Amino acid sequence: MPPPYQNLPKNPGCYLFKDSKGSIIYIGKAKNLKKRVAQYFQRTLQTPKTQALLQNIVDIDYYVTDNEVEAILLENRLIKKHKPKFNIELKESKRYAYIKLTDEQFPRLVTARQITKKGKFFGPYTQGQSRQEILNLARKLFKIRTCKILPKKVCLLYHIKRCSGPCENHIAKEDYQKEVQKAVQLLKGDTKDLLKKLKNEMEEHSEKTQYERAKEIRDQIRAIEHISEKQKVDLQKRFDQDVIAIVSYNTIVLIQVFNIKKGVILAKDQYKLENQDDLLESFIKLYYAQKPIPKEIIIRESPEEKEAIEKYLLHLAGHSVLITIPKIGEKKRLLELVEKNARLNIAPENRILLELQERLSIPRLPMIIECFDISNLGSDTIVGAMTQFIDAKPNKKAYRVFNIKTKKTQDDFRALNEIVFRRYKRQKEEGQTLPDLVIIDGGPVQLEFAQKALRELSLNIPIIAIAKKEEEIYLPQLKNPIRLSHVEEPLKLVQKIRDATHSLVINFHRKKRRKTFKSSELDNIQLIGEQTKHRIFEHFKNIDKIKKASTKELLQIMTKSQAKKIKEYFKKNTKEGGEKEAKPRHPM
Repeated sequence: MPPPYQNLPKNPGCYLFKDSKGSIIYIGKAKNLKKRVAQYFQRTLQTPKTQALLQNIVDIDYYVTDNEVEAILLENRLIKKHKPKFNIELKESKRYAYIKLTDEQFPRLVTARQITKKGKFFGPYTQGQSRQEILNLARKLFKIRTCKILPKKVCLLYHIKRCSGPCENHIAKEDYQKEVQKAVQLLKGDTKDLLKKLKNEMEEHSEKTQYERAKEIRDQIRAIEHISEKQKVDLQKRFDQDVIAIVSYNTIVLIQVFNIKKGVILAKDQYKLENQDDLLESFIKLYYAQKPIPKEIIIRESPEEKEAIEKYLLHLAGHSVLITIPKIGEKKRLLELVEKNARLNIAPENRILLELQERLSIPRLPMIIECFDISNLGSDTIVGAMTQFIDAKPNKKAYRVFNIKTKKTQDDFRALNEIVFRRYKRQKEEGQTLPDLVIIDGGPVQLEFAQKALRELSLNIPIIAIAKKEEEIYLPQLKNPIRLSHVEEPLKLVQKIRDATHSLVINFHRKKRRKTFKSSELDNIQLIGEQTKHRIFEHFKNIDKIKKASTKELLQIMTKSQAKKIKEYFKKNTKEGGEKEAKPRHPM
């Protein structure tokens, strides 16, 4: 039985679907609350995600607003606050970089990973190569300095005409700022006005017979024309445009947004989402709540409540926004170009992720997967590691290793609990993107300790464990493990992620142990060199086992004289240690 919705008002506002625990699982907005909510329960064709949503709805709450634009604004605020699991979440596959203009007396152009209060930022740039190309070009053409601190003397870059030499006052501050402003125009894509300005300067210098400077400006013009031609599309406009392309594969939807400024493609964003009703409308609202808003959005199909969304964007941007659905002409050709780019990004691994989602019965497509493992090997040192895979590919920049802090005993379970807790406590505090799936290398006990860490943080992230040898997959909600066929691609992916994590933690453990080898009690024993010391630790694992080893056991990996020295050393030191401990109890 669907929850009662007949008594909902016909006003505009927001509706909140809740599950049996009272948790908000979906938030939406409507021009007519009663009519919109009724559509969910009256439609016969629903996406799998919407079907799953309907099965979990137990109660409905709502807020009434004066108009639909206010409803959209309230919807965004509520989604940010409650983060319902069935609302879409925009996860970019990478954290894109920006070009930053510093606010120093003589500014620099540098690469930045995050936007801060200081400086001016351009981007984000989705392609590292194109970002570096435009950065290098701006530095070279306008001789922007690269040194972090102004040196006392000019460097090589000045002598090869790649820097204007502000460190020795070879350029006035005002003239340097003029060159910086040209670089800013280039980064903004305002190449038409920039080229016009440069051509005027070239003519002025030529008339003054300053031919060398005129030649430099001519080379700047040619370089800018070249890069502009590479980025150009057949669309001559004087305002900013975004082109949104949506392509689907089964339940996966890939959305690409091309940002175009005055006919030049400046950047591209890409998102992979699960299909659901009202996806386009939800995407536009969420995307432009955090991105620059152009004057025109070109798209294949009109979103529901197109006029309301245009008013909402007007409210956010402070200027009118036109949503265009082209049928013929240049805009249609541009849309088809962006759609072609999007189709090329539907990769085979998406099918594997879909199958994995279905086999594990998890709510989200596991686009971001993180895996944990512990290494002990019976030694004093115990360490942990985590790998991250995005779109079934390793994201090595996000790999992490952990020294265990809370417990010095050889307790793998508590160590695992610690590293899972530390990882997601920090992610939660910093507002970082959480994974869609967590994998634990181990069995049901390891799974329970890891899940306990998530519960302590009030996080509801799907989590599984994979046991070695049998390759069984354990889920918290199932008593018995899942056994996937060895030829199934989802199992191969889980194994690949588990093996990468195991390799990472083992290598880290070996490095830690090598450091231990370099400084130990064995350093004080004659005849024991570095190679022998390494061999002893490899065999006995820790110093306590070496102390307790019999002569026969020692002789398996060393000579008689070496074994004798070790036995004598520990016998002597144990005796001395006992005498030292006895003295306080028997004062003279």
